Amino acid sequence: NGNQYQAIVSNTSCATGATSAIATLTVNAVPSLTAQPSNASICAGSDATFTATATGTNISYQWQVSTNGGSTFNDISGANGATLNLSNVGSGMNNNQYHVLISSSCNSLTSANVTLTVSDPASITAQPADQVLCEGGNASFSVTAAGTNVSYQWQVSNGGPFTDISGANAASYTVTGVTGAMNNNQYHVVVTGTCTPAAVSSNAVLTVLNPASVATQPSNATACDGTSAVFTAGGAGGASDQYQWQVSNGGPFSNIPGATGAT
Repeated sequence: NGNQYQAIVSNTSCATGATSAIATLTVNAVPSLTAQPSNASICAGSDATFTATATGTNISYQWQVSTNGGSTFNDISGANGATLNLSNVGSGMNNNQYHVLISSSCNSLTSANVTLTVSDPASITAQPADQVLCEGGNASFSVTAAGTNVSYQWQVSNGGPFTDISGANAASYTVTGVTGAMNNNQYHVVVTGTCTPAAVSSNAVLTVLNPASVATQPSNATACDGTSAVFTAGGAGGASDQYQWQVSNGGPFSNIPGATGAT
């Protein structure tokens, strides 16, 4: 490249020859890819970058995208540099393929196809619900989550900080054989995925009801004809207890209408 050439013309009749003008040879280099673009994996909302390195004479770039698995590629408007920058990538661009066309004064070539993988952050689409049940029953909490490669960790609080529940790593968690000591426990789940941050569900409250029992028994009463007799019983459940007094005059017991208080 850059060599110069001239011709000296002479003949046998004249002693003086003639020299031509100088001609320069310009050799254009064919394009060559010295570094191929690489696949990119990002989280939705982030930026992605693809870069190709090429040599050649008067080279130019045109990036293209395929949204159908590489069957067809289309030009990306304005993507005419060695680097393709994609800003605020959405999850709808997952599995798009890209390559770059490199043209020069001699010919053109196409880079390898690369794939864009877009991961979605964890999110919770259905929250766990409060549970109310009697002592000895089973309480079940569940969530519906979305995201890429999500995993679950249920946690419990009995009035203090939330702590992990060993082995509670599914979308649902069941508390078997609840006890009165678990009353008002709160449960939530931490959902993690490929992307940060993790998603934390709302807190679900476990209410444990005690079975009915008589804490204070009624006592026998003796009264004069025409006066009042009072019987009182106390339930162990407190305000949640309900009462129905019954009477027997020697036969089966039957309800006393309106007698629905502790006394």
